[in-house]
Amino acid sequence: MKLFTFLLVTLISFSGVCDGIKEGINVNLQLLNCLDDKIPNSSIEDPEDRDAKSLFLLPTVIENTMKNDSSNASKKLFALTMKYCEKEILSFKEYFDKQANK
Repeated sequence: MKLFTFLLVTLISFSGVCDGIKEGINVNLQLLNCLDDKIPNSSIEDPEDRDAKSLFLLPTVIENTMKNDSSNASKKLFALTMKYCEKEILSFKEYFDKQANK
């Protein structure tokens, strides 16, 4: 009976941790997919950055959502990402803030 109770408590705890991990993965994937799919290629000046827009734009999103000092170029790119992916960026920021306050 003690073993059953221990396994049940462990399973419940693990399930809670998995839900938190799944939420973080979903938020990040939604943001990356939005950056790749919704932002038009014509908005990106360097043709080499068009193939992996999410990799090119994600540092800008992180820098600006974390209130770091950013360059004018970074601010322009962030405005572009907010134009097309505002919902996903706000969800990312909300998730990050929630994790930081734990």
